[in-house]
Amino acid sequence: MTAVFTGAALRRPGPLAAAGKGTGPMAVLGLALVLAASVCLSCRRTPVAGPGPIPSSGGERFSVTNAAVQPVFLQKDPRWAEDTIGGSGESVAAVGCTLCCVSMALAGYGIERPPGVLNEALKQAGGYTDRGWLDWEMVERVAGERVQVRVAHYPSHVEIDRALRDGHCAIVKIMLRGVLQHWVLVVGKRGKEYLVKDPLGTGDRLDKLSALAPEIHSLRLVLPRTP
Repeated sequence: MTAVFTGAALRRPGPLAAAGKGTGPMAVLGLALVLAASVCLSCRRTPVAGPGPIPSSGGERFSVTNAAVQPVFLQKDPRWAEDTIGGSGESVAAVGCTLCCVSMALAGYGIERPPGVLNEALKQAGGYTDRGWLDWEMVERVAGERVQVRVAHYPSHVEIDRALRDGHCAIVKIMLRGVLQHWVLVVGKRGKEYLVKDPLGTGDRLDKLSALAPEIHSLRLVLPRTP
């Protein structure tokens, strides 16, 4: 950088001083560019955290297993594995994880809607989008308005822990092998480890959520409707 003679000694100006020297438009423009660069560098050093995935274990440390442990509904059960869902027309065996989770959650409240029955009811009620995604309001309708579904804006250990403590369960979306969307039903907790029923599992045990995937990406709560 070119030194500036002040009349008494030579000194090297800082970037703001150099950019702001003088009062002409070029000096003002230089100052603005330096400030903009400083702000950009600051943003890169301290990124702003926002809603997003959360670790698949965490929250409060406690132990509980709620009433939704039985029954276990699996996607590949031959009773409905080859049934097709609404919208996309894909098979329950291939994409029925959410359907099975909802069936298990309803069973925890004494509402018997096995996947095959629930699937047909949803299809008749228009409960699928064109892409085969569930319309959660239709889930409430086909369950006889006995439950309400809370669609969380983003996942939260606090919400999951509160549901478990109150005797409910949580449906969470994870990414298998980091690429495949998959939904499982959280029915308990041991320490900070969430225990789940996995529609792609064996059906003979509860799995640790952290063993299936490192993060929770979405959260749905199926709760009993209060009068």
